[in-house]
Amino acid sequence: MFDLDKVRSLSQAYKDAGLGNTWPGGFLNSLATEGKPPRGNGVNILNDLLAKGEPNTWPSWQKAKDYLIAAESCIRKDEADTLKSFAAQVFQGRELTDRQKAYAERIMAGAQRPINSVAVDDELKALANGLYRRKVNMSQYYWGNKPATSNRIDRIINKVNQQNEVEVEDVEFLKSQFKNVVALWDSIPEKVGSLSQIRPWHLDARGYKNSEDPTTTDVLVLGNRSFSSHGMVMVDILFEGTVISVGAEKLIFPKVRKSRKKSV
Repeated sequence: MFDLDKVRSLSQAYKDAGLGNTWPGGFLNSLATEGKPPRGNGVNILNDLLAKGEPNTWPSWQKAKDYLIAAESCIRKDEADTLKSFAAQVFQGRELTDRQKAYAERIMAGAQRPINSVAVDDELKALANGLYRRKVNMSQYYWGNKPATSNRIDRIINKVNQQNEVEVEDVEFLKSQFKNVVALWDSIPEKVGSLSQIRPWHLDARGYKNSEDPTTTDVLVLGNRSFSSHGMVMVDILFEGTVISVGAEKLIFPKVRKSRKKSV
């Protein structure tokens, strides 16, 4: 049964909470002003709003206040801004996702953790910008399903390019999102001066791009790491007296056999 007094009371509660301009607030105000019961799906919407109760009784309402309190003492500005953003969503009548709630709890739990920084050098910049190229050439559907992670990666890379120091925690997070690429990048210095093999069709500069030759050819690893425009790790090699830049993952190194223990 349509109870106009309850609707008017709830409508006023939304206004008092600053939610009068939200869609639910406008819906309640319309019913309270017209004094007529809703029709169709509006009946279910009204029942849900009545069951949810006044904004200041929502569990998320008090939690949003906790977000703001924690934001004031949060050492990291970006994390403080995230808490404020989450609180604003709640105060606008929107529900946070379970992932957002969990992230907010992690931020609040570590709001006072100390900041350990590392100096930004040319190598870190090269790595960060190379990973950015890698990211933008990956599936956008993949990153679309991980908006918080994607945004944090972008923020970290911006910090690397704009600041003299960045947090160790940020660098570790960035690397953790591209473990295989970073492992390949880090492995190159120890390979410099080593003999390796490569399939002929990976030597594009020599005209073997379309070759189907199954054999391999010997090359010498010179170093000079870089990233291609698509975010692939590149390294210079020496082949028949010519220096060529090739994809590092195409190099084939001999496997190191582990010594077998003799049984007694």
